[in-house]
Amino acid sequence: MIRVYAFDCRPPTSGGDVLQAHLRLGHEFYNELVAVERARREQYNAMCDKRSPALADVAAQIEACRGLLADARHQAGRERVAARSRRGASDD
Repeated sequence: MIRVYAFDCRPPTSGGDVLQAHLRLGHEFYNELVAVERARREQYNAMCDKRSPALADVAAQIEACRGLLADARHQAGRERVAARSRRGASDD
């Protein structure tokens, strides 16, 4: 048995523009917070790079390995798809 509840709520007739402006301000505030956090991270990374140049080299190696890993995962996925299609074609 499904129950459907209905409440006699009418849409607001005034204040819509204030609500819209308030929502927009909230989005803009969040965007500013994200920009501040990105700038903070950039400054932190620059400070770490200055203190330890070897750390920047290690970070570059890590990114290179991540790229190789992504390529290997992509290749494995293609091979799985190819194996499934070969298996499906031989079943006919």
